[in-house]
Amino acid sequence: MTPNLPTRLFLTHPRAVGESYLQHMAVAFGFAWLLGKLAVAAALHGLVPAWHEKTVSRAIIDLSEKMKARH
Repeated sequence: MTPNLPTRLFLTHPRAVGESYLQHMAVAFGFAWLLGKLAVAAALHGLVPAWHEKTVSRAIIDLSEKMKARH
């Protein structure tokens, strides 16, 4: 039986990764916050190359590892 639309939109994926809707939202917002900060760091690095030379690349590698560990 196919889940109804609200279930597919809001619950299927969080359940697949072992989280409630609110838990999944908190994790996703945390990733979004981090990526926003990294975007600022990357822009600053573009302006002044000596700033944040490895900040973004290290953080993205770390984020990738955290995301892989979640599945």
